[in-house]
Amino acid sequence: HADGPAGSALAYAAGISMFAFNHGTSAAAGSIAGTIENSGSLKIFSRVDAADSGTLSAAATGIYLSSTRNNATVVNSGTIDVSAVTARGAPANAWGAHVVTGFSGDPAQAGDLFTFTNDGGTIIARQSTDGGETWQRGMAIDLTEAPNASVVNLIGDGVIYGNIAVQS
Repeated sequence: HADGPAGSALAYAAGISMFAFNHGTSAAAGSIAGTIENSGSLKIFSRVDAADSGTLSAAATGIYLSSTRNNATVVNSGTIDVSAVTARGAPANAWGAHVVTGFSGDPAQAGDLFTFTNDGGTIIARQSTDGGETWQRGMAIDLTEAPNASVVNLIGDGVIYGNIAVQS
């Protein structure tokens, strides 16, 4: 929670964040692989307030992965509950899972594949620009900026509140 009497205020909250990049080495770098399994509860809340109409912004992310190659698998059978709140119409952005291309590392290869599976889990990505009086859908799963091919599997009796966006 960020609070500012005037000027600018920014709030950012994240549950799980991974960054892979190449910094000052010739070794292979920038790749994420392995499995992230959530069978519990991730609750992420970001809120920003300011006494005047200064620059405000709130962002919240449940799982954030940044790399130039992503061969990870994420399995959610629990709850990912993400909220971002501002006031007076200021920007608020919430992502349940957000996969982006990193800025430094080995380029993605043809066989690289990121997989997200919601196996009966709950994903809530919501955002409010009026102090939490009303809510809009955020991005439950956002793969539009992923470094390589991606797959989304929705199985079981899961619940998703938010949008799902994949690469074109």
